[in-house]
Amino acid sequence: MRTNTNLRGWYFILLMVLLTRLSTTSALLLQRQFLVSRTASIIRPHQQKIRTMLSSSGTSSSPSSDGIQKQQQQQNGFSTTKTTVSSSVANCNGNNDHSDNNVNKDTERNNNNTNDSEERPNKRVKTTEEKSIRAKIVSDISKCGERLRKGDLVAFPTETVYGLGCHALDSSAIMKVFEAKERPTTDPLIVHVLEFSDASELWNSDDKEVLSTLTSRFWPGPLTLVASAKKTVVPDIIMAGTGFVACRSPSHSIA
Repeated sequence: MRTNTNLRGWYFILLMVLLTRLSTTSALLLQRQFLVSRTASIIRPHQQKIRTMLSSSGTSSSPSSDGIQKQQQQQNGFSTTKTTVSSSVANCNGNNDHSDNNVNKDTERNNNNTNDSEERPNKRVKTTEEKSIRAKIVSDISKCGERLRKGDLVAFPTETVYGLGCHALDSSAIMKVFEAKERPTTDPLIVHVLEFSDASELWNSDDKEVLSTLTSRFWPGPLTLVASAKKTVVPDIIMAGTGFVACRSPSHSIA
């Protein structure tokens, strides 16, 4: 009886060990299957892009047929040049007048090629330094106001630097500022206002009490305040798509 009891105990222990091994193995297999499926779901949307990258890298590493053709043409050109030189030498030994004509023709052809190569750079696109901007100095502020209302640009001084201004609510005029300064449209512009009430018409912020306190203390002056903008009023281009508008009230009499 004791022997049977001991055997049953050992069988039970062995069975528990086997079940533990099986459960561990199945858990690892399930984990591996989950990782594989997860990786496949991540890579699947980008398969076309990965194939394109691999094909482009393979193409760039191997010489193209166009490059091989160009090399062959260059080699053919060198061989033709050598043949022409040798034939001209032979003609020079046989007939000096004829060789002189050939030399003159070759010289003219080379000069023409040189002239063509010298003329090509003149057709380049004008750089920024070559652009001309016409400006006129005026002392009548009302004329500047007329230009702003028409959508034109006006340069004016402030207490810190000179600025290039336009009508802050005119999108086409704002684009002229970006083009004239070659400023990226991702860099927003500052709106100049006279006082807090003007800026309040552009701001859509819940902290207007704080803004009012700051403006009453530091405006007019070199302080720019940024707050959430009224998108129905402020053009998106002046905010660079951020949804926030920067306002300042310069202390300069002209600004």
